[in-house]
Amino acid sequence: MFDAVKGVTGLQEYLDIVKGIALRYPEITLSEDELVKEAYRWGMWYGGFTGRRAQQFINHLLGHVEPGPK
Repeated sequence: MFDAVKGVTGLQEYLDIVKGIALRYPEITLSEDELVKEAYRWGMWYGGFTGRRAQQFINHLLGHVEPGPK
């Protein structure tokens, strides 16, 4: 399990955390390549590759998921 509050020193670890967190949310339907590409862009734009940024990126994705039928 990843701890999203600990600092991350490298890009690969950040991307691994993003992928790990995304697995918890089936509503995130991006392909792994799309997820990695968008996570990289997010980290570059918002100032770093940390566990906290990884969680914020996932929260951003979840905020833009279209709700399913009720």
